[in-house]
Amino acid sequence: MKISGCLFICLFICAFLAASLSSVAQAGDPRSSSKSAAQYDAASTNSNIADSRDIMYFSRMGVERSSNADTKELAGEILTDFTEILYSMEELSVAGAGNAANKPESLKGTFEDAASLHDKLSSARGFNFDTLWTGSLLRMQQAKLAGLTEQKEYVTDSRLKTAITEAMSPIRRHIAKLNSLYKQLIRQDQQEKREAARQLKLKSKSK
Repeated sequence: MKISGCLFICLFICAFLAASLSSVAQAGDPRSSSKSAAQYDAASTNSNIADSRDIMYFSRMGVERSSNADTKELAGEILTDFTEILYSMEELSVAGAGNAANKPESLKGTFEDAASLHDKLSSARGFNFDTLWTGSLLRMQQAKLAGLTEQKEYVTDSRLKTAITEAMSPIRRHIAKLNSLYKQLIRQDQQEKREAARQLKLKSKSK
């Protein structure tokens, strides 16, 4: 009887652990909720469309409002790349990977602070604009890359998975360039301030 009791307890514990691991696995899968695999694919496609439009919008702001040649050049590069990403995602949406019930203008992206960023950039000038734009686009692209990485793991449409994989490469390149540009802008500003202080000190000595 003791052996049977121990065996029963062991079997109960094993069953409990198996159920717990299954629940954890389901919790990590975005499709385990009320959304089906097809709905997850559609939601992913729609969010990619909306996010691409947001990034393109802010890229145009960089091209049009920055006074820094490097910022303008990178903004133009990002705009070109995301125009292609947007086109590929819109093609998938038309083909059925997205939700046709959602009109293009009704799609919402994942960048919740896009409206406030627009207001901040609209009032910024010169160095403040360039650093705000570069830092913000860097964070947006890092967030987008993280989202695409998750999507790549869970989407079931092979065409969508291919489009996601192709989009990740230019985004990684943007992240590296934005990070480098941001540091460059800070260094230039510090150098200019040191030079201005040096010139001011020379003038004060010559009096």
